[in-house]
Amino acid sequence: MFRAAAIVFILSILLTTVASPTSTGANHEQGQPEHIFEGYVSLNREKLNDGFVRVTVGPGYGLQPPVQEVALEDIRQGRYEIGVVDPTDGKYSNVMLRFSVTYEGREYQRPRDVRLEPGKFTELNFDIEDWKWSRAQPQQVGEPSRGNNGMTDSQKAKLEMERERMEREDEERREMDRERMEMEEEMRREQLEMERERMEQDAEMRREQMAMSQQRMGRGEPGIQPVMNESPKSGPSRGLFSNRKAGEATSGIDNIMDPTTLTIIGIALTVLTTGMTLFKGN
Repeated sequence: MFRAAAIVFILSILLTTVASPTSTGANHEQGQPEHIFEGYVSLNREKLNDGFVRVTVGPGYGLQPPVQEVALEDIRQGRYEIGVVDPTDGKYSNVMLRFSVTYEGREYQRPRDVRLEPGKFTELNFDIEDWKWSRAQPQQVGEPSRGNNGMTDSQKAKLEMERERMEREDEERREMDRERMEMEEEMRREQLEMERERMEQDAEMRREQMAMSQQRMGRGEPGIQPVMNESPKSGPSRGLFSNRKAGEATSGIDNIMDPTTLTIIGIALTVLTTGMTLFKGN
């Protein structure tokens, strides 16, 4: 009886001794102080009502993978609150944190790092207008506690909704571009059709003008009747001893019998006769 009680007592002491370090380590891990960050998040001075704040630690601290996510929290009504524990368990005294904001399918990178100081509270406001950004990558689903390497189911659902929204916007943008190109092509076709009709009208007007000109030339000038292979005949001529028909050409005799010519000849004969008479009288 006494021996059995002694054995039980010794076993209980051994169990207590073995369990104490484990319990102490667990309590130490659970009680590891956090660096609390809190503030607002805005874009072009407009507070965000959606998105995530993500904290990572860069390479150089012996972590696996080299760039490790240490905290991820939602943005609610333009504000965030996030707690970060030391991922190196105190092995490094100067751990630098990198902050990024995921919003509308883009991940905005803060240009400056922040030093991790466990147990401290820091108000850190973000305006992501001038931050560099890239396409947000899908992340693994993790436990809903802080300091893990994943996201909650609600965060994953939000990212999925954001991805679907971006796909819809891309599809709508492509559809709008296609419609715009079709409208421009239709306008070009209409302009070409109008230009073709105008050219046809101009050509028709030129043909009509040429036809009218040919008709005027075909009628000729009034009073002149051109005869093929003959020169135009003169108008009516009437001599002293001849009476030609109107429009009949005159010969050399007709020209001599012209009244003016005959008058001149008569005057010349009179002067000659008078001169001869005076010569004979003398």
